[in-house]
Amino acid sequence: EISSAAVLLVQLESPLETVRAAVNKAHGNGAIVILNPAPAQPLERNLLQEIDIITPNTVEAEMITGIKVTDDESLRSITRKFNECGVKNVLITLGSKGIFAGLHHSMELIPAYKVRPIDSTVAGDVFSGSLAAFLSEGMPVEKAAKMAIASASISVTRMGAQNSVPRRMEIENFIESFATSEAEASK
Repeated sequence: EISSAAVLLVQLESPLETVRAAVNKAHGNGAIVILNPAPAQPLERNLLQEIDIITPNTVEAEMITGIKVTDDESLRSITRKFNECGVKNVLITLGSKGIFAGLHHSMELIPAYKVRPIDSTVAGDVFSGSLAAFLSEGMPVEKAAKMAIASASISVTRMGAQNSVPRRMEIENFIESFATSEAEASK
């Protein structure tokens, strides 16, 4: 399965040797490799060199890089440190603030959608899973990240885990409704 995958998403709840083997196989076959580094732990440079996209939250980013998150400049420093280790794209999740995206061409804050949260239990997992799904369709990283933010934003408005994951049409309608309300507000 890994040999034929276009995208591989791994996290650190599996044994590190298993993660390493899966990442190595997928990377060697040209797949996009995404690492959600949860639960956080120190990572070897040779593993990070095979990661195309890392999606830590601030606690995980601090633990892995040793840089405390205090402001935008610290997020830039964390991104540069991951880049120095070989990670091409860094998406640091910031909860209700959105994500700090360190992509190959830019570093910017991509804001989250303003919603009334009910349960944020699976927001990070929904973000990562949605990101992988959108990338598997050939979507560019920045657009896939924005779609994944919308997906996670919807998920926090619902209770539970599996039933909080939105369907594709819901995500598209959600984004369109926000774009429409922003356009009306600017008139």
